[in-house]
Amino acid sequence: TDQTVGSSWANTDIIFNNSVVSKGISYNTGTGLASLAGGKVYRITARLAWSAAATYNLQYSCYTSANAQIGPTVEIIQSTNGTNNISDGTLEFIYAPGSNTDIKIRTTNNNTALSGEKIRGDLNTQLIIQQIA
Repeated sequence: TDQTVGSSWANTDIIFNNSVVSKGISYNTGTGLASLAGGKVYRITARLAWSAAATYNLQYSCYTSANAQIGPTVEIIQSTNGTNNISDGTLEFIYAPGSNTDIKIRTTNNNTALSGEKIRGDLNTQLIIQQIA
């Protein structure tokens, strides 16, 4: 479903509140944390689509539960056609944790979106974690 916040989107954890398929990777739909086993290799893909009525800096990445950024930063640019809908930006990278690690998707400190803006749950917003080795 859509996710909104009270005042500012900076440094906000994204909660994907529906797990469609889970095979060997634990994901908590209440906290937004996925548990990865150390010594394995994962392909992590996240897509966030927004609804924003103004021009904002919209950035997100992948972080550990201790808020250490481990993935590249994705920045999404608003459409110039006057719609509030912003197509998804894609985060994708390979990650090999040395020990068991909980990860999450989180907006960056540079995200300037405010209350009233939302991440859309109906427009290709998703988190996919695949163990590849």
